This record gives sequence, structure tokens and C-alpha cells, in this order.
Amino acid sequence: MLVEPQDGDALTLVLEDQGDLPSVAELYCNDPLRDFQVVGASVRRDTGQGTESLSLSGSMEVGQATALAESWMARRYAERRTASFSLPWSEASLHVGDRVRLNILGGGRDYVVSALEDSEVRAVKAVALAPNVVFADRGETPQLPPSGPVSDMKPIFHLIDLPLWPGAEDPAGQFRIACHAKPWRGAAIYASPSNDGFAERNLIGERAVMGELTAPLGHGPSGRVIEAQTIDLALYSGELESKPIAQILNGANMAMVKSPDGIWEVLQFLEAEEVGQNQWRLSRLLRGQLGTEAASLIEKPVGTPFVLFDRGVQSIGLQVNEIGLELNWRIGAAGKSFSDEYFDTVKASGGLQALQPLSPVHLKAERLGNGDLSLHWIRRGRVDADSWMGGDIPLGEDMEAYRIEIWQADALVRSVDVQTPSWTYPNAARLAEVGTNNFELRIAMLSARIGAGDFASIEIQNVL
Repeated sequence: MLVEPQDGDALTLVLEDQGDLPSVAELYCNDPLRDFQVVGASVRRDTGQGTESLSLSGSMEVGQATALAESWMARRYAERRTASFSLPWSEASLHVGDRVRLNILGGGRDYVVSALEDSEVRAVKAVALAPNVVFADRGETPQLPPSGPVSDMKPIFHLIDLPLWPGAEDPAGQFRIACHAKPWRGAAIYASPSNDGFAERNLIGERAVMGELTAPLGHGPSGRVIEAQTIDLALYSGELESKPIAQILNGANMAMVKSPDGIWEVLQFLEAEEVGQNQWRLSRLLRGQLGTEAASLIEKPVGTPFVLFDRGVQSIGLQVNEIGLELNWRIGAAGKSFSDEYFDTVKASGGLQALQPLSPVHLKAERLGNGDLSLHWIRRGRVDADSWMGGDIPLGEDMEAYRIEIWQADALVRSVDVQTPSWTYPNAARLAEVGTNNFELRIAMLSARIGAGDFASIEIQNVL
């Protein structure tokens, strides 16, 4: 029994225009029969326009995904029919989700209650249910290629010499490796100082999230969130996600991109957006992290390697007495024969980046009354330097020492070592060495093990 409210009809039927509905439905999932690669299933209707895409994080065969997409499309088209009607309170024992049948003009159709509104009568809104049609799974088991079974591929890998970061104090452990392969069987790592006598160093059990840039990445400043710059990339596998700034400041969403000179820039991102199948756009960047600001000033071309710094980036197995030594690293598919079919050999050294002192900051040059040039700077630390609890950060070196270099026209004019974060360039010496021309002052902190670290520089203009 329907009642007619004061401000409307007892029953209102609405049929949405088919032109507003999608003509294509795409469903993406991981196919267990294809090594869990991302596959797509698509269904089409002649009516409607546009495409709607669905993405599932679960695993499903292509035939099942197609049947699910057809079922979704059927429900979507059925739901274009909606009904609004009112019931007296004596007949109002309905709840959202209940199924009702409306017999109109001799025909009947099932609806499901989607909303209720109570006043002098109970107003009900409902959407039509699709016919209970089970769509068949028409998927087929993937056939083996004519050439025979698919063999395991050699892992794609990157050797990454990382600086220290808070909580990591083992320089040898910062020489790391990121590996990828399909299918993933794990990667075995061997090392030797010669071309034979290889010894196993590590077994990588987790595949790294890695890929490459699909658009050039220009240089960017460090020390602040960059709003106007983005990173476009394609991932070989895995996914990325956005994180709040509090987690970013605690080390989340750390990644690495390789500069053309072979140095890896460490950066972080707050926003990650999937813009296509395995295509991602990263924004709100923090570049030049962990002392890699020099690498952030180098443009990265298309194809530049990208690696997410997560559990898949593991220590390669370098020993302390091997820091800085060039070794032969043989890397391949775990469990396979130790042959060139499954293994590659590369020469590389590591561990030095973690021992590299960071460049000083806040360089200031001041002209004194007698013509001398007074230079001041602030040191940075690579060991436990993020704490705000103490009055100063730990030194991180055996002793405090700096190297000052004077350059003019790409030529080294003078080099001097000092033990304090300041130095005075006497006026007489300056006039004798560089005259009244412009010159560049470079300052680096010294390490007892590797010598000068990264240099910071300041241009001295128009000196009289």
C-alpha cells in the first residue's frame, strides 16, 4: 500500500540516460597463472560512453576477472533504474538493504532499499537489482611457448653505495644491492678479489621495488619540500603509497635515483599517484637527503634507475677490511648453476660513501678593516647528527679538521688545512695569489681514513 505525500507523488520512477553510463569496464588484478603479473580484463556494451577502471589488490585468473567485470557492468546498468515511494507507518517495516518488488503496469522488478527518510510517512528510495545471471568463466590456462618452458631470468640489479643515516653506523653494511626478476626465485651473491675462488656473501630473498624514469628529472634544491616538481616513472613490480609529513620526517618513502655520474641521490616523496598500469607520479619531494645535495643538482634523463629504499634493498655482504677495495661480484638466480646463463659478474667497490664527511654549510666571507678576508662555516655530522637534545652534534671523526682550497679560472691556487671552522685570508697573501680578480673558496671536512669529504664553495666577487 502506497500513500501520496503532501509534496509529491506516491511513486516516482527514474531511468538514467544510457549515454551517461560507461561503455567499457576494465578490471586489473594479479594473475597467479602468469607469475602474478598485472593483467586486465575488459567488457564492452554498445550503449554508453567512456571507460571505468577497477583495480583489485588480490589475485584472480583472467577468466574470473572478465566474469566479474561483466557482473559489475550488469549491476551498473540495472542501477540506472531508481524508484521513490512512500509507505504508511503501518506498512513501514523496511530497512536499508531490504529487497522489495514493485509491480507496475502488469510487470514486476526487484529493487533494493538504498535510503529511508521519516516524516508523516516513510519515504523510501530504492535502486533496481540486476537479473541473477551467472557469467561464465571463459579463461584458458596459459600455453607454454613453442620453444619450451620459460626459464628463470638473470636478476636485474643495482649496486648502491649509501651514506650513513640515523641508526646505521656500519659503513660496510651501507654497500647494498637491489634486485628484480620475473619469476622471482631469490638472488645469490658471491665475491672474490680475482676471477675465481668466489665465496657466497648473501642470499636476497625479497625483490626490490624498482623501475626507471619515464620523463627527465631536472635539478632541484635540497632542504625543503618542492611543490612544483614531480617524478614520473614506471615500476617493474610493486607499488608506492602516499605518507604524511610526520612519517616522512621519520624516514618513510625514501628512494634513490642514479645520477649520470654514477652517484645515487637520496630523496623522499609525500604523494604517490598511480596514473596508469605500473605508471606512477611522485610529488611533494624532499631532494638531496643524507648529504646527497650535489647529486640533486644533476639532471636525470629518461631511463634513470629508481629504487625504493625498503626491505628489498639489502647489504651485499661487504666485509670491513674490504671497504674501498675493488672486488668481483657475481650475482645471479638463486638455486641455479653457477654459469653465465644465470649469473653476471661486475667489478665494484663500496663502503666509502658512508665514511665521506658531509660538506660544511652556511659559508660566510667577511671583509675586515685591514683588508683581510674572514671566512666562517658550520660543520655537519654523518653520525647521530639528527638529535636536538645536546648543545652540538657529535664530531663523527677522529679529530676536527678542514681543508680550504682557493681556485681561480679552474686552477688550484692554494690549499691549507685548519682545525677550527674559520680561517682568515691575509690581504697581502690574497693580493699576491689572486690579485683583485674574482675567485672561489672551497671547504671540506677531513677524515683520517679517506681524506677530504664533500666540498662546499663560495664565490668571492670584486675583491679590491
